[in-house]
Amino acid sequence: MLFELRDTKQKPQILLATSYDRLARDVFDAFAVFGELRDANVQLHVRDGGVAEMQSPADAAMLFGRAFGGHAENDARSSRMKASWERRRREGKPVSNKVPYGLQLRNERDVPNPECAHWVILAFKMYESGAGMSTIAKKFALEAPPSRTFSSRIGPDGSALVRERHPVWEPNRIRKLLELRRYRGVLIPEALFDSVQGKLSLKQGRTQVRRFEYPLSGAMKCRRCRRSYHGHATGGSVRKRLASGIYRVYSKDRRTRYYDCTVCRYRLNANVVEQAFLSAIGVFGATSNLLETWARRDSLDGLRRKALETEIERLRTLLDPAMLEKLRRHAWDLSMGQDPHILNDLPRQLQRIADDESAHRGRLNLLLSELTTLHAARRSVTIARGLLEDFGRLYELATYEERREMCASVCTALGGLYGDKDGLHWPILETECGKVETSDTQAR
Repeated sequence: MLFELRDTKQKPQILLATSYDRLARDVFDAFAVFGELRDANVQLHVRDGGVAEMQSPADAAMLFGRAFGGHAENDARSSRMKASWERRRREGKPVSNKVPYGLQLRNERDVPNPECAHWVILAFKMYESGAGMSTIAKKFALEAPPSRTFSSRIGPDGSALVRERHPVWEPNRIRKLLELRRYRGVLIPEALFDSVQGKLSLKQGRTQVRRFEYPLSGAMKCRRCRRSYHGHATGGSVRKRLASGIYRVYSKDRRTRYYDCTVCRYRLNANVVEQAFLSAIGVFGATSNLLETWARRDSLDGLRRKALETEIERLRTLLDPAMLEKLRRHAWDLSMGQDPHILNDLPRQLQRIADDESAHRGRLNLLLSELTTLHAARRSVTIARGLLEDFGRLYELATYEERREMCASVCTALGGLYGDKDGLHWPILETECGKVETSDTQAR
């Protein structure tokens, strides 16, 4: 929304909101939105408060009171939800309103769903007897019924609406079904559930090796559907089955990298796109007004700072003593089953918990140091020009993960990067400096 407000060509004249707490999560973000609206000369109409004036100090005091009311309402709503979840935890009830396949909620309790509960039991028994997840997924895809549960909404006839879901059965979904602890003791006997968990923990997953690099994946969005591109390569060896049942291998010496949009179903040649991206960085460094726009914006450091704070909060939650003790207790509970493989696996599980704790503490210290540096850093036009001029050299020396972070940071700071069959599109270039022709960047 703020990006559209800054766009001089598509800027709206009026912004409609149902209430003040819809504008932002708290009073601080709300005032930032008020400032953007005032600078863009956009009127704010709120259903509960009419037209919001944003000129005099009295108007600011009025907006502060209304924004504070919205902040208080959001905080009260959050407190009520947390209290509700804590009550359900104390009473041993499910802490999620999402009902798994084979179960249904009755009086906030999990009970078997008579239509499909036996299919969950069948999945556990098949895996226990040695069937693989692909075999189970194929059987479920052909024969398993959909999940029908009662919704909290009431229909016109006064009865609860029935919600029907058709899961897409694939091996990964079968694995998640087998690992879901809500089945234990409710639908699946504890001994069978623990035995399956022991076999799952002993099963070694396939290691994935990265063969090609796609530094713009995640940074470049599809211009039509606004989703991120994914890396894809064609060529190499392909094994296909003929009608006679014989397998034949088709090989191609050279593999070609693409950025693929799985929604719009088209590809962009990776080499051409990346070369056009690096060429556009030179245009940024040579445009003074563009550098001034970038220097005024805090999207790069602000986005990185917000990501750091989120990751730090997550690591602190993982390092909480109560959480670590809960993980150790869970490992011990699993070891109390009848399967001897689980008991033998207990030392490895405890060591893994200790290794994760050490790794999390090391990463937390690094992130805290980086966050301190970001708080102390200030951007200027000179710094922006230096970053863009050195981008190519730093890009060549960086690792793949660092290249992805560099591309994402620059694209975010400059308002985004979009691609389609006509090439690359930089909204900030089209607004500030006129549209830049990128016809040489074509989908190959």
